[in-house]
Amino acid sequence: MGKKIAFLVAVERYADAKRWNPVDYAEADANEMSVALDALGFPSAEQTVLLTAKATKTTIESRLRRVVNGLQDDDELLFYYAGHGFSEVNRNYLTCHDSEAFDLVKTSIPLQEVLDLVHSSKSRRVTLLLDCCHSGPFLREKDRGMIQEMSDDQLREFFRDSEYHACFSACKTDEKSYPSRSLRHGIWTYHVLEALQGNAPEAIERAGLVTASSLQNYLARQVPLSVRKAITGRVTQTPILYGRITKEFVVADVGPILAARRAAAMADLRTLKRVAFGKETSLRVKSLSGFKKWHRV
Repeated sequence: MGKKIAFLVAVERYADAKRWNPVDYAEADANEMSVALDALGFPSAEQTVLLTAKATKTTIESRLRRVVNGLQDDDELLFYYAGHGFSEVNRNYLTCHDSEAFDLVKTSIPLQEVLDLVHSSKSRRVTLLLDCCHSGPFLREKDRGMIQEMSDDQLREFFRDSEYHACFSACKTDEKSYPSRSLRHGIWTYHVLEALQGNAPEAIERAGLVTASSLQNYLARQVPLSVRKAITGRVTQTPILYGRITKEFVVADVGPILAARRAAAMADLRTLKRVAFGKETSLRVKSLSGFKKWHRV
């Protein structure tokens, strides 16, 4: 049986903090993703987690290359990214902690580089989770024109013929991915985590499986609802799934997690020796039948 390997990147703050908006809760997203994956059989020893200052272009590329080159046929890889993304001449890029505002293409990671590594690997099961804020990385309004939204064509072209690869994106390429102050997570990642932790029955199919279709259907329903609750104004966020899933693609098996919860609940019930039910009603004495106005309480 192969290994389950995870590669998690979260860029919450950028080296040039004066020019880049932070990506709120990106580190919290990656940290909880790591915990959720550990419970799903991705042990911490097989996880690479690069947060903010460690998520430089050189480090990401070097570590990812080593991880992917070491994959075997029966290994499973999950790649997660939270940060800013952009497109230049219809080619998508993922920004790094040290990405330079005036040299974005050269100081960011081409998404095609990640896709090519995935395609050349021996692994036949790869899941990509991209929670990218696709537009508006810069603080100053006049600089926003430098960034174009991420291109949809590149992703669709790559995953059109990829039976064993699935890519989930937090939003359409002309939209933004929003965080929630109350959830303290990116909204899309929060719902992905709910599914992977077995907390979203709508995302779980037979035998406790979270499949590509069941996860996408759940995200498509819940993310827009949560966005409307968290964000004022007329905004939209539409989760997208890329991939030609000719066979049912299993993202996670949460069956053991659910079974452990049921067993724990039954164990708690068995500790009860005697149960009694009671009822208590509160009301004013003056409202009781027979109470007269000259009675004193």
